[in-house]
Amino acid sequence: MTYTIEHVTRYEYTSAVFLEPHTVRLSPRPDGALEVLACERAVSPQPTAQTQALDHNGNIVERYWFSGTSDHLVIRRTLKLRTLRDNPFDYIPGTETEQLPPAYPAPVARTLAPYMQRSPSDELQEFLAGLTGLSVYERVRSARESGIRTDHKLRCSEFVSLLNQSIAARFRTVVREEGEAWPADYTLRQTEATCRDLTVLFCAACRELGIASRFVSGYQAGDPEQDSRDLHAWAEIYTIDGGWRGFDPTLGLAVADEHVALASAAEPSGAAPVEGSFRGTGVRSRLQHEIHLTTKP
Repeated sequence: MTYTIEHVTRYEYTSAVFLEPHTVRLSPRPDGALEVLACERAVSPQPTAQTQALDHNGNIVERYWFSGTSDHLVIRRTLKLRTLRDNPFDYIPGTETEQLPPAYPAPVARTLAPYMQRSPSDELQEFLAGLTGLSVYERVRSARESGIRTDHKLRCSEFVSLLNQSIAARFRTVVREEGEAWPADYTLRQTEATCRDLTVLFCAACRELGIASRFVSGYQAGDPEQDSRDLHAWAEIYTIDGGWRGFDPTLGLAVADEHVALASAAEPSGAAPVEGSFRGTGVRSRLQHEIHLTTKP
């Protein structure tokens, strides 16, 4: 699928401010399932210096430095790209690698440690026990802690698909433009949530059962009749045979060519599209954004 995307982020300040260095994560993440055909960047005011690099999560980041004062900051990105993976399951999982919890080889497990940090809660444990059945949940949790696995008949891919569809069916999706993603236990007490809240819940549930998972920010094809869009969030799990694979708990779908990843990280803050601050006394800021996206098969 071919995408044409124009994304404008605009900060307006009630008086001129000093802009501190800003980090921008709006370049498509390096991925064998995606080809960038064209990319144009523009920033106002003109940065004094700028650089592009890979961060510790493997995301492309731009870093901008400014001098003087300004009453605005505008970051404009125009992209044309092609997504190449039309089958989210284009790999063959081995019998052993489909175990739940997964048996990651030691060198892989050390690398995946940030993506396996757990935040257990009574709400999350109750949710998982209801989803898998108490007996299976207890056996998986015991295997995660002891390393001794028993055949409980629930494969890793089956659990992830069940989790993805269950979250999508349970919550009504809403837009909340400001504020951090909710913790998993708080989300489980609600009936509606944003895509970033549901992604955090999905990751927490996977990690509780020993599956490495991470938060992803990017674009989703969505309704072609929509004129303006918002950034979307979904999750990825690490599979031994297929590498990182995406799941969208907002839509209940496995991720293929209808998603474009910009950044991924263990926590949502590490995938923020723009990160920075300003100096000014008694100054208020206003954030606006516009995303126009069209697709062709």
